[in-house]
Amino acid sequence: MLEGLAALGSDPTAWIALATLVAMEVVLGIDNLIFISVLTNKLPDHQRENARRIGIGLALGMRLLLLASIAWIVQLTAPVFTVFGQDLSWRDIMKLAAAVPSWDGTALDDLAFREWLADLYVDAEAIRLANDTDFGLAATVVSGDPERAGAIAERIDAGHIWINTPQVILPETLWGGFRASGIGRELGPSGLEAYRQKKFITTRTAATA
Repeated sequence: MLEGLAALGSDPTAWIALATLVAMEVVLGIDNLIFISVLTNKLPDHQRENARRIGIGLALGMRLLLLASIAWIVQLTAPVFTVFGQDLSWRDIMKLAAAVPSWDGTALDDLAFREWLADLYVDAEAIRLANDTDFGLAATVVSGDPERAGAIAERIDAGHIWINTPQVILPETLWGGFRASGIGRELGPSGLEAYRQKKFITTRTAATA
């Protein structure tokens, strides 16, 4: 967990995203205050103070619930069903719902929806081509999206898959392939199993009355 936080702390895009979120929350908070002030000014003087407190409290509570629900949604990564060979989680479904074209057909919504469908098809086609072979020794995935690259690597049938890195083979890593690329594994813990002398003893015990 600490390593993940350290990685986020050194990522400029994470700081940009945080600054954007803070700016949005400040703007929305000011908007809420103005809206509450306009409504409470229409009330009698003796009710305005309580109305402001209730309004600000509700606005703050709803904002916290919204942030908590977003934090919960981003963790819903377990696949629910498959489309075009691509596993979809509830988080993907939420992203899809946000990208569906609006009734007025704005260009931004249409573009996001088309890009999502294009990425979905491209990933599924790349995985199909990678697995459409009699061999499966090694593969490489190159992508600017580590999460997307990891999802693709999980579905490629190859013994060793590299993501955004040279094809380095370390002694502690397994080496072997799928299908016609071989049976069994060399190197790593599995490779050492072939050199172990295992023994299995079977005996018959006397039956008890």
